[in-house]
Amino acid sequence: MDKDRTIMAVSSWNDNGQKQFVHDPKFLYRSDFFPGLGWMLTKVTWDELSPKWPKAYWDDWLRLKTNHKDRQFIRLEVFRTYNFFGEHGSSMGQFFKQYLKPIKLNDVHVDWKSMDLSYLMEGNYLRHFANIVSNAKPVYGTDFVLKAYNIDGDVRILYRDQEDFERIT
Repeated sequence: MDKDRTIMAVSSWNDNGQKQFVHDPKFLYRSDFFPGLGWMLTKVTWDELSPKWPKAYWDDWLRLKTNHKDRQFIRLEVFRTYNFFGEHGSSMGQFFKQYLKPIKLNDVHVDWKSMDLSYLMEGNYLRHFANIVSNAKPVYGTDFVLKAYNIDGDVRILYRDQEDFERIT
């Protein structure tokens, strides 16, 4: 975060961290979306934001462009944070069993200081991510839906047009 001011925060949460979707405890992503749990930011960023920090819904507030100012967030592929209160919280556990209970919590020690994380720098990340996408197995939306749990590795879902995209999503 100190080396790349286009990063606003780093989070240990991944909204898509269910067991069937994650596999690499060392992998990090840049994202335009603030993940919301288990995060940190620099003192410089805190000094900027704290005078206007809201009393509630601060996660939604951080997602506003006027606050994040096009800065991105780094998130892990495999969680280091777990939401234990989700089953009995304000949502009455509405989605806990379906989305939160099957989350994969990290169980591998990672020595982050020994890793080359330069791929996360603003100038490098687009090439890095484009390489991941181009190497992913191409599948059509219906194939992915039907075989989602039988595909090993990364996939890129192909669609024909806007209507096809909407149907798949």
